[in-house]
Amino acid sequence: MEKTKFGLPVGLLAAAMCFMAFISTIPFILIVGYVLIAESNDWLKKTAVKALFIFIAFAIVAAFIGFITDGTSMLTNFLGLFNQSVNLLQINRLASIMRTGLSVIQTLVFMLLGVIALKKGNITFGLGDGILNKHM
Repeated sequence: MEKTKFGLPVGLLAAAMCFMAFISTIPFILIVGYVLIAESNDWLKKTAVKALFIFIAFAIVAAFIGFITDGTSMLTNFLGLFNQSVNLLQINRLASIMRTGLSVIQTLVFMLLGVIALKKGNITFGLGDGILNKHM
């Protein structure tokens, strides 16, 4: 069983990293940074890069959902300048539902990744794995 420089099994560190992704951002980033800088295990580094990529993808989608509520707020405020009103509450509710659903999906994905990493398994992403293998 391969171990990290801290003496933890690499699968356990990878699982902790994936579980931390939905618990707290800063510890997740610190663990990923540590793995990429200090650890020499290639599987662990690739797992860290995949987890970081998935984390960033979820953050980008969440930002686009945030644009919906920002846009409706901007439109409401702009029309308020001219004493006009518009009810965009349904759009904001839809965005809230989308944000909550995205959070649930993110939690489930990182839980699944953590369980797979604990067993030192691998998830393939097709083109993403080709790029990752080429550059790492």
